[in-house]
Amino acid sequence: MSPQMLAALPRFLEFLALTLSIYNVGVAWALAVVHYPTWRDLAPDQTGRAARAHLVRMAMATTVPSMFAYMAVAMLVWVVPHPGTLFYAATIANLVNVLVVVWSLLIERPALLRLARGADDARAMRRIVSGSFVIALGWTVESLIVLWIVLRI
Repeated sequence: MSPQMLAALPRFLEFLALTLSIYNVGVAWALAVVHYPTWRDLAPDQTGRAARAHLVRMAMATTVPSMFAYMAVAMLVWVVPHPGTLFYAATIANLVNVLVVVWSLLIERPALLRLARGADDARAMRRIVSGSFVIALGWTVESLIVLWIVLRI
């Protein structure tokens, strides 16, 4: 790699992290506000089908891009460390991402799997809907932190 490319790497990683984070925010809010709440209107047999289709189709739309976003934000700390406050901001953004993943694995995924197995479970539905707002808020906070890093406010 040329010296000019190495010099541009931190800014490239910042903008990559910001772009992927904003994508995650958009998807998360669309799921929280539009997608999941409409499941309340489905019959139990339709909810199971919707949950199964969601687990397959949404994996590519949410899981894969979010993993790239996590990696891009992690690189802000570990590959091209930022000085002082920016390092702490990038570390906090990474911690928010970890909390979103843990929330998804402990709250969202089990409820989705329960519905996918055909359970008529109002509690699982409430967990999915309310949990999706927690994820959307988490990714919003993470994106704001990355935006702060990019703009160096």
